[in-house]
Amino acid sequence: MITIYDIAKELHISASTVSRTFSNPGLVNETTRKRVLEKAEEMGYQVNMVASQLRNKFSGQHGAGAGHRRAALHARGAGVVL
Repeated sequence: MITIYDIAKELHISASTVSRTFSNPGLVNETTRKRVLEKAEEMGYQVNMVASQLRNKFSGQHGAGAGHRRAALHARGAGVVL
């Protein structure tokens, strides 16, 4: 799997610049942005959505277990055996 670090190494730029190209392209010089996008396509780079979601702490999925854990803690504190 190709990473932003691989692209950065090939272009002799920082991984932050490569990342910014995908996440906030308006902050990247147009010439650099074109170089990054061309190299990414050439190398077969694909954005890793799982990593992106973990980094942003957002997956679009909603958990159902948090309430159960809280109830168990309250029950334990009240001397109730679950």
